[in-house]
Amino acid sequence: MMLSLAENYENNASSVLSESDYQEMDNRRLNHLKEKSESYSWEKVQQKPKML
Repeated sequence: MMLSLAENYENNASSVLSESDYQEMDNRRLNHLKEKSESYSWEKVQQKPKML
């Protein structure tokens, strides 16, 4: 029964993201890995003032 539920979920699951969304994430990841984009440590993020 659990296997059937899991298979049914997999078959009916649709992605909320479009193909262009995935491409944009890939591009941003590559830029990050090539150090072409700004990155912040978790400590720096926590120090930033919170926006409302």
